[in-house]
Amino acid sequence: MAQRLDGMVTLITGASSGIGEATARLVAERGGLPVLNGRRAERLEAIAQELPGALAVQADMRVPEQVRQLVETTLEHHGRVDALVNNAGQGLHLPLEQVSLEDLVAITELNFYAPLVAMQAVIPAMRNQGKGAIVNISSGTSRMVLPGVGITSVSWTGSIYATATPSIVASS
Repeated sequence: MAQRLDGMVTLITGASSGIGEATARLVAERGGLPVLNGRRAERLEAIAQELPGALAVQADMRVPEQVRQLVETTLEHHGRVDALVNNAGQGLHLPLEQVSLEDLVAITELNFYAPLVAMQAVIPAMRNQGKGAIVNISSGTSRMVLPGVGITSVSWTGSIYATATPSIVASS
């Protein structure tokens, strides 16, 4: 039997397509209240209209103030955040010698800094609630050494290791 998520407020980054969109649809199907985040406002609104109780909040996860505002908007609308699904991310599949510093900065901002800022923004509310869950979605490439994906692997690996810390901190 599938777990019910009745009334569970779940903030999902990167919800305008792929895994994020599928997660939002599953949350709604199981009775939860999905908060959809992404950069494409029109796409988010279209998905939100299909899902009961959904809220669409456009924000660029590479901009820390927009991430904090996303969490604040969720709290203002629902009064709580029960779960955060850090799904927004990007791959960079280039040989190392072709990776520009701008590409490295952009992918690090999205795959590593953004999940960290989002976790920092939701943890105080989750602590006050006495519970909460954080799920960081990354890439299987973070556990492999493959030609052309080294930079992606590095950015996701940082996110994986950072994930262990909030579960320890939240319980203290």
